[in-house]
Parts: sequence; structure tokens; C-alpha cells
Amino acid sequence: MNIKLPLMVKRNGILHAVSFFIGLLIFGDISAQQKKDTTGAGLSGDTLRLNAIEISSRFAEQQKALDFMKNADNILSIITLQQIKLFPDVNAAEAVQRISGVTLQRDQGEGRFVQLRGTPPQLTNFNVNGEQIPSPEGDVRFVGLDVISADQIDKIEVTKALTPDMDGDGIAGTVNVVTKTAVSNQPKVSVSAAGGYNNLATSANQHIASFSFSQRIGKHGLVFGANSYESNQGAHNMEFNYTKRPTQEDNVFQPVYNDIELRNYAVNRKRLGLNASYVYYLSEQSKLNIKAMFSSFSDDEDRQRLVYSFGSGTIINPTQTREATINREIRSRLKIQTLKTVNIDGSHVINRWEINYGIAISSGDESRPNYFEMAFCSPNLAFKIDRAEPSWPKFIFSSARDSSYAVDYNRYTFDGLTTRSSMIESNNIVSKFNIQYHFKKTTAAEESLLQFGSKWRHKEKERDQNGYSYEVYWSQFAPGNRQIYVQIGPKLSLQTVGTPTLQSNLLNRQYDMGTMPDPEQARNFHQFYYQNFKINESDTKDELYSSDYRATEDIYSAYGMYKYKLNRFSLLAGLRYEMTRVNYDGYFFKTYKGRFFDTLEKLNSTRDYHQLLPMLHMRFASNRSTNWRFALTKTYSRPNFEDILPYKKEQEGGQGDEIQFGNPNLKFAESLNFDALYEHYFSKKGLLQLGLYYKRVDNFVFHYKRFVHLDSNFSFAGLKEVTMSQNGLFAHVYGFEFTLNRKFDFLPGKFSNFGIYSNYTFTASDAYINERVPVEKLDEVFIYGADGTGFTYQNSNRERISLPGQAPHTLNLGLFYDDSRLFCQFVVNYQDNFLLELGQESTFDLYYASNFRLDFLADYRFNKYWNCFVQANNLTNTPLMMYLGNKNYLKQQEFYSFWFRAGLRFQIQ
Repeated sequence: MNIKLPLMVKRNGILHAVSFFIGLLIFGDISAQQKKDTTGAGLSGDTLRLNAIEISSRFAEQQKALDFMKNADNILSIITLQQIKLFPDVNAAEAVQRISGVTLQRDQGEGRFVQLRGTPPQLTNFNVNGEQIPSPEGDVRFVGLDVISADQIDKIEVTKALTPDMDGDGIAGTVNVVTKTAVSNQPKVSVSAAGGYNNLATSANQHIASFSFSQRIGKHGLVFGANSYESNQGAHNMEFNYTKRPTQEDNVFQPVYNDIELRNYAVNRKRLGLNASYVYYLSEQSKLNIKAMFSSFSDDEDRQRLVYSFGSGTIINPTQTREATINREIRSRLKIQTLKTVNIDGSHVINRWEINYGIAISSGDESRPNYFEMAFCSPNLAFKIDRAEPSWPKFIFSSARDSSYAVDYNRYTFDGLTTRSSMIESNNIVSKFNIQYHFKKTTAAEESLLQFGSKWRHKEKERDQNGYSYEVYWSQFAPGNRQIYVQIGPKLSLQTVGTPTLQSNLLNRQYDMGTMPDPEQARNFHQFYYQNFKINESDTKDELYSSDYRATEDIYSAYGMYKYKLNRFSLLAGLRYEMTRVNYDGYFFKTYKGRFFDTLEKLNSTRDYHQLLPMLHMRFASNRSTNWRFALTKTYSRPNFEDILPYKKEQEGGQGDEIQFGNPNLKFAESLNFDALYEHYFSKKGLLQLGLYYKRVDNFVFHYKRFVHLDSNFSFAGLKEVTMSQNGLFAHVYGFEFTLNRKFDFLPGKFSNFGIYSNYTFTASDAYINERVPVEKLDEVFIYGADGTGFTYQNSNRERISLPGQAPHTLNLGLFYDDSRLFCQFVVNYQDNFLLELGQESTFDLYYASNFRLDFLADYRFNKYWNCFVQANNLTNTPLMMYLGNKNYLKQQEFYSFWFRAGLRFQIQ
């Protein structure tokens, strides 16, 4: 296996230096314990006394999280609100990225989907207050954590080795967002406000505000919090689509452009969050707790797209085409996602018995009320592509006539309009019961207990989409003799509803967008003259039904486990059983002659799945500051809804030749996991961790695209690009993690205020799938519902790939200065390339490119109550990039520039 390590770990000299540095930190920890405190009045260097008020340094505030991690039964990482405030992160996904082993998929520059330990996001559980939450997304199970504001969080727990009392459907682990509970008799208040600037949007266009209050009064504990966020931002994008085919000059199959797209985005984003908690303490050992959280995230986006449709004409060679077109399109849409959770829990201790029970209700909804898309098409043109800079192609027209027609906007003809609204509703209902029995101690250092429990979780998910597709516009519409009146409208061309974009330097590369459809003018024109638009019957029925589905799942689980602790050794062993009963309804939209509506068939899939999950955890404390941990567990994960539902639909943004099928025959992925971890906790609130992990994953699910015919009559069943998820055979995933968080308090003077937050994860994988059918096999026929013939070879040949989602290297590095008043930190986040989706062959495999981001935060305390802060993101203008097979075939590059915010915070702690 050829493993490419970053430069920082390639050279032996640097490895020796790192080893020496770690040794120095541990030695410094020992020395610090022996050194007499010299700061006066019994105060350490981490505190400052002002008028009898003790103010701690920011780094010292992580101690509560470290204590919890050190004493936990299993392997987990925790980041608290105090730590989150030390990073310039606005949502939960960005907060989680600071934990070892986490990579992100981003949207418009912000963190969105979390990937844990080199696995795709569907292999991770996402919880709020200990219970799974449904995804607002219509296609997937996993939750985009950009919905949750960072200000709503008390702490985030990332469990990397599950225990029997946890839901077992998380091969990678579980991310649990915990909201606040009142525990202190003293009131705690926090109020903050900030404004910001986005360089690409070139305006002061961001605001953030938050408020929280908590206090325990006698037997009652109350928490309330609210936060608001709004930002105007933008993005410049270039995308490339390829096909593999012969050209006029060469009959050899080779990758050639299908089209090249220039995109300009204008985005308004808003978040609103509310959370509340009420605790009634029956006694110090019995309580009732109610927690509620509401999060709303709206994403209002206008996208202008200029498409050089290279493949729409006759391809002469890989860089030249004729009789091709240019499309100019506008897409405008509002997406509103909400998460609502209510958790009611009770716990009681009666002699040696402890009883826990609870009910949780949660929903995740997504509304897209006003999707609108309109396109215009140029006359046939001849042009070629100058690839002197492959990542920045230039378009050269073959004649003065073609060059003139490309910007003669009156010659652009209407090429389709789509309006759509959709609603996705997801609901979870959970009831659970747990009981513990604590055995009598035989020695003072011995503890043991037996625990049993059961849970029922009911999930419902439904998507309802309505839409209309229009193919023709007539300025005078009088079809037939029965027409009572004639509707006369103006000529519809790009000039009619277009506006100059003033975007003549897109991507800072002199790409001129020219005149593009204006979203407001295009909408108004359609509303005024909708009678003149002719509906495309087949596409409209597809809009109305093909994306609709209803899914219900009931998960029944029971477990038993035993905990034992003697002196420095602890053991946790148990067994969990889960049964999943599913009922899925989808639609199959049939056409004849490849384009006309035939029938609409409702499909159903009903079946049961059973999992038996043994788990074993061991911990040995070699001293009060050091743990050795080992875990052997079995877990599983359910496929995404888009993967397993029985349905057929056209891909959004496709041209009718991009089809997606669900695969109800998918098996659940299962994994056997081994983890080993060494952890040392420094006396001055720091942490060193070294961990190894291995997973054997069977039946992993991957997205697969290929070109097939959907009917044996090739005269009308042309090649379609079909996407359908498949089960892989098995995969080995292995890696190691390194974490070092340490303040350099062993150094003299002001140098003792410097420190480091850092973690590095290396992951490798060997995954195996059935052999793929090559692109050159143009006579393959795929019949949905058959045995899969024509999609992958049904033979014993295997192909080796990396597991989708597996990034070899991830790094977080924060260098900070921290005294009792000032905290400032530069933060580096790096993640390597990873495979995202499989194409028909390795040349067309889609990769998420590596990225390196630099962020900055500074926080200054005026006194105990007031502080100001400055946060800056993406100082390196790191783009989102994707490529096919290798970086010679760039798929996407999207740039966001940098943004920053500054504000004030008032708090009573």
C-alpha cells in the first residue's frame, strides 16, 4: 500500500523533534507538580484576583470536560461551551471539527455534514440530549449540524466506542449535542451581540445575538436561551461535467467535456435557536427533567448559471465542438429547516436500585416553498477550449458570427421553466426504561452493578413535492376553436427578463457572466403571462410524484450489561439486541419511447432486520493521571432513505438523462470494531492521547453511477446516467489518533501563557466491491427490480477501492496565548482528499479535495462581566474542490473569500 504522509511527518528529524517535544511537555507536567506556587495568595498562574473576584484563564475552564473524559467507562471526546467560545465557530458542525478524527463536508463555506474516523456521515448517529434526532433532509438520515447554532450548546459528546445502553446503529460512533441544565444556586447570565463583514459580498452584512439564563432555586432548576444569526454571503463557482466517448477525430473512448459551468451565488442565511430546561429535584438522588430545543435555519439562495454545453453539439476533439449551445439560467429557492426536540426524563435511587426512564419527541422538517428555475438557450455555435491552464479554461469562438451571437441576448430562446414546492416531515417518538442494581461492596475500592434496559423508537418520514414543468412559451396562445379569448404576451427572450450581472471578473479570472436572467423579473413574467406557457405533461407528472415517499420504521431494542471496578481496573461488558421493522412506499414513473408518460406505479417494501451486538470495554489507570483503554464492539448502520426506498426519479438539474433509483434490496452495514487508547491528563488541565482503531465493515453502502439503457429497444431508450446505491463486499478501516492540548505553564514568565490545541488522525482503508462494467459496454440494459444485471458484473471478480468518506489525514492545530484578560488563537484545520461517490469506472470516481483553512479569534476581558471578541474565518480563501479520478479532471471549485465578526459579551457566572 502506498501511503503518502504530509511533509510534517515525512522527515525523521521532525519526528524526533516531535517526540522530544512531547517528552518535554510530560517532564514539564512533573516539574510543575513539584514546583511551589509563586503567584501569591495561593493563586496559580491561571487565575487573577480583582477586588476579591477570581477570574480564571480560558484554558483552565476545560477542566470539567477533562474530568468527565478521564472517568468515563468508554472512549469519548467532549468539547464544552467554554471551549467552543475559544474557536470562531458559528454552528455545531464547525464546533465538532475541532475534535480528533472529524472531517466535514461544507456548504457555502460553512461546516455542514460531519464524518467521523474516516467513514461517511451515514455511519454516525446524531443525538440531542441523548436521543436520535431525525434529519430535515429528504434523502439522508444524518443531520446537517449547521442547523444548530453553537450558542445553543452546553457540550458536545463524541462517543467513538459505543456501550450496550446506547443505540447500536452507529458504526463510526455518536455525536450528542447537550443543552444546559441548571445546577448552581447562583444565577448565570450571558448576553452577546456581534456584527460582521463578508469580503465577497463586500458589505457589513452579518449579525449574531444570544442570551441565556440558568439558576437553581431550591428544588427547581430553570434554563432559558435564545440566539439569532443572519448573514449575507456569496460564492463564485466553476463546475465541469465529463463523459467518456469517441470524438470525430479519434474513435478511442476518452474523457471529454460534456459542459462547463460558471456559477454566481447570492445567499442570505438565518438561524434562530431557542432552548429551555426545567428540573424538579425530588431529592439529591431523584429528579424529573424536561428539556426542549428549537432550531430554525433558512437558506435563501439565488444562483446564476452560465453553461457552455460542449456535449450538446458535435464533438470534433476533446477541446473543440460545433453546433453546440450556451445556456443562461437562474435558480431561486428558499430552504427552511427546523429541528424540534422535547426530552422528559426521570431518575430515582431506592437503596441499591436506580431507575431511569424517559420519553423523547423530536421532529426535523424542511420546507422549500418557492423553487423557481428558468433557462435560455443560444443559437448553435462553434467554439473551442483553451486549456493552457487546465483549471481555468478559456472559451474561444470559431468565427466573428459565433462570438457575436454568444452575447446577442435577443437571440437566446426560452429553454424551460420549473416551479416547485416541497415539504419534508420527519418525526421520532422514543420511550425507554433502564434499571440498575448496585452490588454490595466487598472492599472499599470495589464497585459493581448490573444494568438492563429497553427502548422503542418509532420513526415516520414523508416527502410531498408539487411542481410544474413548462417547455414552450407562445406570445399568442390560441389552441383550437374552443378558445374563448386570446392571451397575448410580449416576446420572451433573455433580453426581456435579463439584467447585466456586473460580474465581469468571476473567480478573479476575468470570466464575464454578461446578461443573466433576473430572479424577480423572471418570476413576475411567469406570473403575468402563465397562460402562454405550455406544460410538459411527462416532466410535470415526474415533478408531482417521483420524489414523494412515506417511510415508517419501528426499532425495538433490549440490552443487559455488567460493570465492575476494582482499584485501578474497570470492566464493562454487555449485549444489545435491536430489531428494525420497516415499511417504505415510493413511486415508479414509467414512460414510453423514452419521453412520454405511461403509468405511475406505487411501490412498497416491508421487511424486518435483526442485529445482535456484543460489546466489551476495559480501562486500566496506571496512575491518577493516566488511563489505558481497550474496546471491542459490534455495531451497524441503516442505509439512507434515498438509497433504500423503492422509487425512480430524475436528478435535480439533470437534462432528463440523469436518473436515480432506490434499492430496497440493500443490506444493513455491520462492523466489528477494536479500539485502544492511551491518555495522560496534565496537572494544569491539559491532555495527551494516543489511540489506535480498526473496523471490519461488511455490506457498506456506496453511491454508484453508470451509463445504461433502460429498455432493450435502443431506438428510443438511449443511454441514461443512472445512480443506484449498492452494497460493497467488505472493508478494513484502520488508523491512529493523536491529541495534545497543553498550556506551556512550565516555561518562564509570559511564555507560560502560550499553549497548543492539536490533534492529528491518520486513517487508511481497503474496501472491496463487485467488478464494475466499463464505459465502453454501451449495449448494457438495466431493468429496475431485476437481479442487477447491467449495473455491476455478477461474477467473482473484485475491485479494491478506499472506503467512501475516508480521508487519510486530518489535522487541527491551534496556537494560543492565554492570560487572565487576553485570549487569542490562530487555528489551522486540514483534511485530506476522500472518495465521495463511485462512477462507472475509476476515471469517473468523485473525490472531495483536500483543504487547508486558517481561522483566528481574539477575546479580551475588561472585568469579570464584560469582554469583547473578534473572529475571522477562511483567511486562506480555501475553496471547496472536487475532482474525478485524479486532479487532471477537476469537477468543481467554489470560492468564498474571508469573513469576520466582532462583538461584546456580558456574563454572570
